[in-house]
Amino acid sequence: MISHVQQGLATFIVGDFNIDISLSSQSSRHLLTLMRYYGFPPKVQETTHRQGRHLDNIFMNVSSFPLLDVVQKYMYYKDNMYIALALPYIHLY
Repeated sequence: MISHVQQGLATFIVGDFNIDISLSSQSSRHLLTLMRYYGFPPKVQETTHRQGRHLDNIFMNVSSFPLLDVVQKYMYYKDNMYIALALPYIHLY
């Protein structure tokens, strides 16, 4: 699907990828190479998991990106931190 993203259209790929991109594993290198090939570098630079892992990320194909923050708060049922992303409102009419 990533190869079908329209050129010039600001696109965000967000999620819990369950691949620790801070490690030099084959799966993390493959994910980062694939995303960068299509113009989607990772934007989250902090760890996003209670055990210091970097599992959640936001990949964007825009160079200037909106406000992004990793919220250091855990819930009893969740090991991952929250990623907050603020996008500017654009009126299209």
